[in-house]
Amino acid sequence: MLYSKLLEERQPGLMIVMTEPMTLNISTDGGKDASTFLDNLWIQWQSAEDRKDLINRHANAMLSMLRPDTSIDPRQIIPIIKDASYMSSDSDKMVFEHLVADIYCVYAVDWPDRTVTLTKKGLLELGIEQSALRKLSIENLQAILPAAECHGEGPWYFLSAGNDYEASLLLFDGLWDQLAEIVSGDVIAAVPARDSLLFTGSESPEGLAAIRTRATEIARNGHHVISETLLRRRDGRWSTFD
Repeated sequence: MLYSKLLEERQPGLMIVMTEPMTLNISTDGGKDASTFLDNLWIQWQSAEDRKDLINRHANAMLSMLRPDTSIDPRQIIPIIKDASYMSSDSDKMVFEHLVADIYCVYAVDWPDRTVTLTKKGLLELGIEQSALRKLSIENLQAILPAAECHGEGPWYFLSAGNDYEASLLLFDGLWDQLAEIVSGDVIAAVPARDSLLFTGSESPEGLAAIRTRATEIARNGHHVISETLLRRRDGRWSTFD
């Protein structure tokens, strides 16, 4: 595979094994190992304007995960939104909390060239209580994201905020207090992918139909997909919308 050859050229001595049709396990003789799932890369590659840049960035991020561990600054911890299928792999090592339905908040370390899941060992070394992570991580993410922008003329809308962490905006309580004022009924939202957050009002049949359709399209054809589940915002909390 050309991608494997690229990694080997950049870092000789790597041991690369294809464990599944689109999954590579990569390890070094120093005992570091990591896995990469190429499904998302393939989907992004098909529509990328600069495919060479995409591959280079992905390879650099992959190789950076194999470097020796460095100390974590608590200001690097951010929350990322994942689905139940993601949690089926190595969840015993991750630091996370169940958010609602099939959606989880996973805590991660935001490095300049990659984002890596925070491990329980890493949290222990930081000396931070897990109960304090939600507030800390949201503050950290707010500090690095551009201001969220709402798009659409109604009755449904979508949010943008840098194209990588839109789904994490589910956790920004103050934002949803503001957005509740522009919809009819309770806020109903969906996070079909990490860069997609759609919402409408519970009293808008047109809006509900639109975000259901759009969420399904993104979840089936997009990259870094999360969930088609519709969520209701009520009393400052998310629940499943039936």
